[in-house]
Amino acid sequence: VVPVVDGKVSFFNNQGSVDLIADITGYFTSAGDGATHVNIGPKRLMDTRSGLGGVPQAKVGAGGVVTLQVAGTNGVPASGVTAVVLNVTATNPTEPSFVSVYPSGTTRTSASNLNFT
Repeated sequence: VVPVVDGKVSFFNNQGSVDLIADITGYFTSAGDGATHVNIGPKRLMDTRSGLGGVPQAKVGAGGVVTLQVAGTNGVPASGVTAVVLNVTATNPTEPSFVSVYPSGTTRTSASNLNFT
């Protein structure tokens, strides 16, 4: 689950190069205890191998960031979305690394969402 800022989320790759894939399975509207979850059955939002999602058709390099528009696409409302539920896949890495997924436009934490070898 990733909070959304301005309808976008960002993906950071720590080292090496890797292709990233993101599938959405749902989203939240409102924040806190009154949040509502909506399932939208898996839909591919991003694939750096093909450029799906309007991202560059290229591996994400060391220290690289890819930003993805999630609001207003693939059944996600254009406004009112506070978080999205994503399944993130790393494929074809050049070395072991990790990916952090975080709200676009915010400071990335050092926490890892996905580790791979």
